[in-house]
Amino acid sequence: MSPLRVWLEHSISPLIHVQSQLVNRALLNYFFDELKLLYHLNNLRSYYFLATGRFGLAFCSELSRLLLTNDDARIIYRVNSMRQILYTSLDQAGELNNLIDILQLTAKTNIPNSLSLLDSTLLDYFDLIYTIQWPLNIVISQDMLEKYKIIFRFLLRILIVKQVLSEIWIILKSCKQQNATLSKLHQYRHHMQHFMTVLINYITNQVIQISWIEFMRKIQKAKHINEIAAAHNEYLDRTMLNCLLTPNAAPILNEVNRVLTLIIRFRCQLKTFSWILNATYTDPSDTSVQALRTTFEKYHIAVISLFKVLSKLVEKGYKTSLSDLLIRLNYNGYYDHVATFSTR
Repeated sequence: MSPLRVWLEHSISPLIHVQSQLVNRALLNYFFDELKLLYHLNNLRSYYFLATGRFGLAFCSELSRLLLTNDDARIIYRVNSMRQILYTSLDQAGELNNLIDILQLTAKTNIPNSLSLLDSTLLDYFDLIYTIQWPLNIVISQDMLEKYKIIFRFLLRILIVKQVLSEIWIILKSCKQQNATLSKLHQYRHHMQHFMTVLINYITNQVIQISWIEFMRKIQKAKHINEIAAAHNEYLDRTMLNCLLTPNAAPILNEVNRVLTLIIRFRCQLKTFSWILNATYTDPSDTSVQALRTTFEKYHIAVISLFKVLSKLVEKGYKTSLSDLLIRLNYNGYYDHVATFSTR
């Protein structure tokens, strides 16, 4: 190594390194203090991941009210409907004045002419837009916002099914007559409620909350704005992975969607065959009773199928998060017994 190069490395390089550190620190301070980066990241988590209770509850309540009281499911994509859903939700969260110009709910242009509550893609045409200006888009890029939207639609579908189960519970509890069929319907609903509780707790606690904590730890250790951008992208990728929203997890997601669709179908049949609820006696062989029983049996088979798929993937070491979902679902060994019995 030439003496000149040695001299440059020992005299100039340290100065450049110090100056670089000062610039990076100033840049981080600018993003956090002036651009309020953490404020926007918290907003994205609150509204795309429905982590703010009042906003998420109001959003799902308004949306489910429109879906469950109208025959045409496409009503949710009307401009007036979307404006009402968003404004009511923001108002309930106390953020209407702060976010009215930043957060917008729109619909995609490729909405099919026919949509029903049973379609697993029903909510895929929502476009929740959070406006990000330069230079914040260095850390919150458009590609990242698209990932937020994918997760948002998935969570929305799950919470809508939760609302459907709440409606089923209200319908069954309002019945004055007691009969064997009604008791069975309560059992069916209880099975479905258990599955949804497990799924929602897994996503909320094991996926969203843990991913967020890890993301915040990496932000605190970051020394350059590019490290924060990389941590943000990794945070979203991890969330999508654990929410089964990657191509490799498609078979599991299909099983989950099948279960959710059958829960919604059960609700639709319950509304159609409402006479059962007020009858003093119902014949077990009646077509209405059989239809409800068949739907529950299909639901039960779908959950067992999901349990078997999860068990095989956990055995192969596919993902540690799935083992938590499996433990929650099979807490008392119920599905171990049922799955073993079903293979005989």
